[in-house]
Amino acid sequence: MINSAHNSVDNKKDKCIVPNTSLKEIIVGNDGRKTAEEMDEQRQKTLAYEYLCHLEEAKKWIEACIREKLPPTTELEENLRNGVYLAKLGNFMAPEILPLHRIYDFDQRRYALAGLQFRHTDNINYFLQCLQTMELPFTFQPETTDIYDKKNMPRVIYCIHALSTHLFKLGKAPKIQDLYGKINFTDAEIDAVSEELRKYGIQMPSFQKIGGLLTNSMAVDIAALHAAIIAINQAINKNDQVMMLNVLQNEATQLNNICIEHIQDYCEALYKAKSNKTQAALNRSLNDSYISDAYDELLTQAEIQGHINHVNAQHAVKDIIRLVQSNSNELIKALETPALHLQNVMSSNVEVYKKQLSQLIGNSEWNSNYPDINHHWQYLIQNAIDTGNERILKIQKRKEAVQFVNETLQAGGLTEFYKALKNPYLELNSVDKFALPLYYEEMKIDRTECQKDLTYNDIVVSIRVLSSIAAITKAVDIGNDDLVYEALKNPDAHVMELNEENKTKYFSALATARWEKQSQSVPCHILTYIDIRDCIELVNQQYQQDNELIQMLHELNLAMVENNPYTVTEALTKLQLKLYWYITPKDPLFVYKLLKKCLLEKHSDGSELWLDDVENVLSILSKESEKAKLMCDFLVKFNNNLDEKNLEYFIIFFNDSLKKPVTEEIKEKKFHILYNLRKLKCEKYDYSTVRYITPLGNEAYLDLKEQTVTWDPPEDLSETHYLTYDDINYIMKDNVNEDPHEYLKMKGLIVRLQARIRGYILRKKYSSKFIYFNTNKIVKIQAWWRGILQRKRYIALLNDMREKDSGLCQSNSKRMQTEYVDVLDLYRDYESQIIKIQALWRGRAARRAFDSLLHMEKPPFPVVRHFSAILNFNAQDYDKDLQLQHLKHEVVQIIRHNQNLSQQLDSMDIKIGLLIQNRITLQDVVSHGKSLENLAKQRHNNKDNKNSSGMSDNLSMQKGLKSLTKEGRKKLEGYQHLFYALQTNPVYLSKLLFLLPQSKTNKFLQNVILTLFNFGSNIREEYLLLKLFGSALQEEIRCKFQKPSEVVTGDPLVLKIVVNYARQLNGQRALRQIVGPIIEKILSDKTLSIETNPVDIYKCWRNQLEMETGETQNLPYSVSHQEALTYEHVRKRLNDGVRLLQKTVLEFLTRITESRDLIPYGMLYVAKVLNDTLSEKFPNAPEKDILKVVGNLIYYQFINAAIVAPDAFDIVTLPVDRSLLNDQRRNLASIAKILQFAASKKGFGEEATHLVCLNQFIIDCHEKFKKFFRYCCQIEDLEEHFSIHEYTEATLIHKPEIYISLQEICDTHCLMLKYQDQIASDPLDPLHDLLDDLESAPTVSSLLGISDTMCEGNLARLGKTEVCLVLTNKFQVPEDEDTNLSRLFIKTKELLVSVLQFLKGPTLADALTITSSPMDRKPLNSAKSNSMSPVLNINHKSSSLNDCKFQLSVYLNKLRLGGWVSMEDGYQNIITAVAKDLCNKGKYRIIRNKELQTLHMTKQRLEEKTKYYQEQVEYYNKYIQRCLENLHTGKGSIRALHTARKDHRKLKSKITLRYSAAKLQEKGVLLEVDGLPHSQSKNVIFEISPTEHNGLFTVQCKFMGVEMEKVEIDIQKLLELQFEGSPIMDMFGKAKINVNLLLYLLNKKFYGKT
Repeated sequence: MINSAHNSVDNKKDKCIVPNTSLKEIIVGNDGRKTAEEMDEQRQKTLAYEYLCHLEEAKKWIEACIREKLPPTTELEENLRNGVYLAKLGNFMAPEILPLHRIYDFDQRRYALAGLQFRHTDNINYFLQCLQTMELPFTFQPETTDIYDKKNMPRVIYCIHALSTHLFKLGKAPKIQDLYGKINFTDAEIDAVSEELRKYGIQMPSFQKIGGLLTNSMAVDIAALHAAIIAINQAINKNDQVMMLNVLQNEATQLNNICIEHIQDYCEALYKAKSNKTQAALNRSLNDSYISDAYDELLTQAEIQGHINHVNAQHAVKDIIRLVQSNSNELIKALETPALHLQNVMSSNVEVYKKQLSQLIGNSEWNSNYPDINHHWQYLIQNAIDTGNERILKIQKRKEAVQFVNETLQAGGLTEFYKALKNPYLELNSVDKFALPLYYEEMKIDRTECQKDLTYNDIVVSIRVLSSIAAITKAVDIGNDDLVYEALKNPDAHVMELNEENKTKYFSALATARWEKQSQSVPCHILTYIDIRDCIELVNQQYQQDNELIQMLHELNLAMVENNPYTVTEALTKLQLKLYWYITPKDPLFVYKLLKKCLLEKHSDGSELWLDDVENVLSILSKESEKAKLMCDFLVKFNNNLDEKNLEYFIIFFNDSLKKPVTEEIKEKKFHILYNLRKLKCEKYDYSTVRYITPLGNEAYLDLKEQTVTWDPPEDLSETHYLTYDDINYIMKDNVNEDPHEYLKMKGLIVRLQARIRGYILRKKYSSKFIYFNTNKIVKIQAWWRGILQRKRYIALLNDMREKDSGLCQSNSKRMQTEYVDVLDLYRDYESQIIKIQALWRGRAARRAFDSLLHMEKPPFPVVRHFSAILNFNAQDYDKDLQLQHLKHEVVQIIRHNQNLSQQLDSMDIKIGLLIQNRITLQDVVSHGKSLENLAKQRHNNKDNKNSSGMSDNLSMQKGLKSLTKEGRKKLEGYQHLFYALQTNPVYLSKLLFLLPQSKTNKFLQNVILTLFNFGSNIREEYLLLKLFGSALQEEIRCKFQKPSEVVTGDPLVLKIVVNYARQLNGQRALRQIVGPIIEKILSDKTLSIETNPVDIYKCWRNQLEMETGETQNLPYSVSHQEALTYEHVRKRLNDGVRLLQKTVLEFLTRITESRDLIPYGMLYVAKVLNDTLSEKFPNAPEKDILKVVGNLIYYQFINAAIVAPDAFDIVTLPVDRSLLNDQRRNLASIAKILQFAASKKGFGEEATHLVCLNQFIIDCHEKFKKFFRYCCQIEDLEEHFSIHEYTEATLIHKPEIYISLQEICDTHCLMLKYQDQIASDPLDPLHDLLDDLESAPTVSSLLGISDTMCEGNLARLGKTEVCLVLTNKFQVPEDEDTNLSRLFIKTKELLVSVLQFLKGPTLADALTITSSPMDRKPLNSAKSNSMSPVLNINHKSSSLNDCKFQLSVYLNKLRLGGWVSMEDGYQNIITAVAKDLCNKGKYRIIRNKELQTLHMTKQRLEEKTKYYQEQVEYYNKYIQRCLENLHTGKGSIRALHTARKDHRKLKSKITLRYSAAKLQEKGVLLEVDGLPHSQSKNVIFEISPTEHNGLFTVQCKFMGVEMEKVEIDIQKLLELQFEGSPIMDMFGKAKINVNLLLYLLNKKFYGKT
């Protein structure tokens, strides 16, 4: 009602009336003497001012209640119409009746966007319901139309004033202010309100009588009540407290909650209120139209009660503030004071209340917001009480939840335990289902050990810590040592003493522990904290021991360098404690010698002694010492028995030692020889130490007298008097010299001879080494020189053998001439040609006859009658139309099925990837595989049973929803009309596309739009779909883009839709025909390599050299483009690649530019619309810029992707287990890049200087592309291409149909309701009528006619139930409507066609005047030619010919009067119209046949695609089956399954290879080791061992024999790195490895391939 703004003053400062000019002018006027009209106008302005004051009062009161800023006063009425502010007021006074969530359009967004909506009346009804709940007298309550339709807004403001007084009386709201005379308004505002009030003739309510009316509405003695109220007002004037108390306590006053102790405050409050009311009455008395009332200056019963409640509430609040820190019982009593109306006060929660209230009183909100309003205090205190109650309830619920957790730990299972942990009152957001067994076991153990229930804090801490511990097991299962270390470092896991250098060892130890735990039959297979701690401690302990060993070995090697046996002894003394070996004081020198010997033999390369060497030396020491001791004992015993002449001992010794039996005489003889030799030696020598050479060649010195063994040679060493082991061996031989003197002499000679021989051998060894190395180098030099000479001779030989061959071939041909004698023979020879000529002549005659029908401006009536039979529909027409409908349905079904299969297969790929990473279980993959298999079989099952949802089997077979409920069938007509409108009016959907969010748009397009147009599977749907695309594209270009280039960068939504649509049906076949043959040619050539990146060429060349030679190349690993081009080989391969690229690009370009007619018409049409729209919007833009945009659509978006990924777009067919090689993809990508540059005229610059030579080639190609793009835009219009005109649908047997799911119907309906105001801004748009017919959006259950509970479990499945909608136009002219001449013309034409065969005469007028025969009086359905009659929807088929002729005459007469036909020319206009129908009928049949052929081909291609998807499903099923088999046989490692599928070569060798780091560096395999000095590289050993899995090797790293790191490498991973151009890989995080040479080493050593 009010549409202007006002300027108001701060009413809080207005403590008295301040006269102002505006008010005086309104009341008194400028001149004391006025006419009647002026006085009437003055009264109107006064009334308007008073009403504006009431509006301001209501506004400020509502703001105080709902604590929200309202619009300006002059806009308040309009903003109250939607009921939002009123509903919020209803929530303030009765929140239990009207919660906030029930308010429609709470934030008023819909109101701001689309204005008032019918649902806004719900807010008004809620407000009225709250008024009834508060028992406001009905007299004050407005009607819904008073608010929504603005019929009586003063009554609404009147209601708000009455409500304020009523609520003030109840103590639930503040008192409304009286602002009359305290606020100013402009003249324009007052005039506007005055005009509104006069215009609508609204009677202004008496606001000053509200108090009296409320008093009169009370069910008491009114007279006594008024007398008592007057007495109270008199007591107020006298300011007598005793008198005041007496009158207040009078029962007639109906006052409650009178407290004697507050009487003084009552008096003050009432006196102040009465004074204000008296002053307000005085203000109003200045108005001439003022009519006094008894209660103008008296306080009413409601006001008095309100002020009493206000005082009581103030005192109650003060008591609460005072008692917060004192006695609890008194605080509860204060909270239960009726004046505050506090709810849910519980004495048991008093401590919590005290805490909450203390926080509230200290809060700034307590004093800053609304300090004088009781209800705000009450609101804050009530919130504090509710918060305290919620906290206590939360604590109680939490205790119950904790108790339930303890009970499940005692007697429950994992399921109950998980349910207990998920209790929302526990607030355990970090519960991990994977860690559930660990939670259960550990918390159960804690509870048992503590022998008491777990507390809440115990549970929270346990969940946090155990989740962190379980995360470690998760990381172990993933198989990433970095993730494991990050999980270990988590502070919540409490894992201490971590060392980052050991992260790989931590992972290995934890993985082993995890595997052991999984192999055990225990409830929890997750690693516990103890398991993890033990693993960490074990690794740390081993790490510490290894470091100590390395330090001791380092000290030992330093001692060896110093050549100090005693220092070596000290180092060995420390080391032996770690190695558990014992060294005697006599051993150090011998050990030193052994270590020296080991250095010379094994470490001649300069490396140091390793742990294995020391252990081996100590082992040798032990064995040698034991053998020397045994020999010492043997010699002592032997010599002693010889001295004692113990013949028996020697008899036994001879029997054991001699190889063949001998006589006793020989034995005695040898005994005497030994005895004599012993005697001689005793005579000549007196030394007791014997020198003994052990089997390993070590010298031991045996003191036979002391029976000790030493390894150090004595200083006084000489010949011993004991028989030695050599002496005994010599005597035991046959034919020995019996003279001991000769023996001793010969022994000395032999010793000297052996010394000379050993010296010679040693000198020869060193000499041969020196000669060998020099000879080898000389041989290599000679071979190199001979190679140069041989190559020169070969080149000279080739030059001498060059010869040129030339020759000419000439051939002569003879002409054969045959003369025909017989003419008949001549005809027989040309019989086929004659037949063709005759056929051509007959065809010419027929064409001339038909040409008159087609091209004559006014075809004659007899000609049209002759060809009228063409309009007849025979059985073949019916069959083909039915076949067409069936094929359309099947194509749509197969497309949907393939889309679902494709999505499920993509999901399976992701799940297998997650399985390999151990992020999901095998069972998840198996479950998805079963779903995929069922989906693949669904296509065949649906042929027998289309719908298994429990509904009637004929649901999808019937047309539409005929098998549904009655309400559903009623909605069927509405949906038929709605979808027909969406199909035929492209404006609706084109606007909807740009209103939807981006994420929703894709889904909507995929599920609804293409379904609505049957995926464009026939001519009509394709025509309408392209019309939609064209309209949407024009709209998008006009609204979004400011220059043509923005269309390319902006990626228009419509173009993406068009390209996706064009690739689905004919577009895919077109792409296969355009680029398929060339792509097949490229893929079949395995040797083809188009490489234009110098760096990649260089890397490939370097890898090839290293793989062929097995030696590191003196070439850098990484180079820039310029550095790579410095190599001749790279430049040569680059030039070859560029030439090959140009040749191939030209092949593609030629094929593309010659294949315009193969490109789907939809793409060409959109290109034409794009070109025309851009030219229209940007008339000054150069043609080349617009053609670039067209080229981006035609080539880049439609063709380019098919070249880059032909397998993804079904351009080439590959087996399911094979994909394109990376070389093939790179070749195609290089070709597509040049073609893309040519289409957009983009060249190479500084980023690729080596390809700048291609720029001129690109420009030439661009010119060809420009002609092609221009040609693509030169096509016929939609109507001409599809032969669509106004009569097209009239010639169809069946109305258009779509197959759509119930869920899609619901989604579309919801979207149209949501955006209908934006789509159809005109209120008279037919779309509003269509949506109103359908009412609210349905659910799937409502369409099916079942309950929501029945639908819940099967919602997704039932939502996919498809129905067939036969689309009809709601707004078409009814069949019996003859007033519309256009419709009458069509009806007349249909009637004429039905009887045209029976009419005789030169013109139609003559035919109608010919006298009828008796035959003409028979019904047409019994006529002889009934079988030829057209099947049209007419009402005259059972009529006679005469009746039809009469009806035809009537129709023609009406058309003649309307100027549509003329009798003078024999009604030629309608004859011409029938002739056009005849022509279009033929076109329709041609189009239908073409459409059938297209659908057959499409169906075939779709079935091939379905078969391909089914093969993929079978492949995945086999893979899952192998996984299950391996799992059941114990091979649970995903990595093992992954590698087992690869076809590796069989190993030729399984030995372990051992190389030092220096050796691997020499071979070029090892590049560097971080932190390892070059001098220590000889002390690092790499051991490479094959595992039980083919292609998998273990690499173990040792430093000085101490194991440091261990890792597994996969040869497939190495091959991938090599292919990706990564020549270097990290091992252990420290070592840099040459991938090529490592592969060469593995192939050579393990696979026998060099």
